[in-house]
Amino acid sequence: MGPGVYSLGIDEAGRGSFVGPMVLCGLYVGQPQDFEILSSLSLRDSKQLTPKAREDFYETLKNFNHQCILYPPSALDAKNINSLEFEGCIKLARQFKPKTLVLDAPVPPEGLPALTLKIGSLIAAPRLIIENKADENYLVCMAASIIAKVTRDREIAKLRALFGDFGSGYPSDERTLSFLKSLNPNELKAFWPHLRKKWSTIKRLEVAAVDSLV
Repeated sequence: MGPGVYSLGIDEAGRGSFVGPMVLCGLYVGQPQDFEILSSLSLRDSKQLTPKAREDFYETLKNFNHQCILYPPSALDAKNINSLEFEGCIKLARQFKPKTLVLDAPVPPEGLPALTLKIGSLIAAPRLIIENKADENYLVCMAASIIAKVTRDREIAKLRALFGDFGSGYPSDERTLSFLKSLNPNELKAFWPHLRKKWSTIKRLEVAAVDSLV
């Protein structure tokens, strides 16, 4: 399942959500025993796992050398999300200095060559694996995916504890949209910092108070 020791896997969670942060995680395999542990875990991409399975894997993976970068909605509104993820990837690569970098690429296939060249010009990793669906094909990227997802899920749980169950936070989730439509102006104002304002979904909501806040 791809490179072993001295490899860094990078993946994100929450890119497509318009509630809560996006989380970018870099997980580094720095010792032979680390890769042996990864190989023994039967990992998969976080999206293919149940919440309980992700949490169970997380309890082992949290002991690996890793770093998460959280981007709140304000940061995602202020700058292009691809640029933020690119900058985060470079930051993580420079921090861990891997021999192999494995990135679940946020660009379509035709953009992969240019992205690979751009990253290769800025970091010293001898080997770059920059692919779509890398989190389905490489253990180190699967591990990063799981940590990113659990970290984001816990941030969303904090918001639910404050505001109630608003669903997943994704535009495709009718429960999320219904929750937002049910808020009175004061409730919506309190929830507003946790929403991405630039998403057209916000403007389509049939909530009168939205117009005064956008």
